[in-house]
Amino acid sequence: MIKRTLFSLISCISLLIGAGCIGQLTSLEDTMWTLDSYRNASGVMTDVVPDSEITARFSENEVEGNGGCNHYFGEYDLHENTIAVNTLAMTEMYCMTPGIMEQESVYFSLLQSVAYYEIEGTILTLKNADGVVVLVFTETS
Repeated sequence: MIKRTLFSLISCISLLIGAGCIGQLTSLEDTMWTLDSYRNASGVMTDVVPDSEITARFSENEVEGNGGCNHYFGEYDLHENTIAVNTLAMTEMYCMTPGIMEQESVYFSLLQSVAYYEIEGTILTLKNADGVVVLVFTETS
């Protein structure tokens, strides 16, 4: 009886996966992430500056992306749902669009403060050591 139930359950799950009802889980690593919102200096979650794009890609303990103006890269440590981004290096361009440089500075600071991550569907949430959400990304196709 248990074997039949287990077989039935496995068969149902296989059908759901085959039908596209259950997709594969998105991985933190080897996925391009685009920032949707961040916790600003006042502690309020805010959308990124219009027409700017902040990205992150985590792969083999290296993170790289674009901060909205400058390209950045660095290392990170990952263990289960904890993450620590170490010192970042970046190019030193100046962007004239209002708010971009300030946003980028806050982003780099927040990225280096993250302690936990959570992925739900195509949404990556990064939290600080207090468990407060500081960065929210969407998987980029």
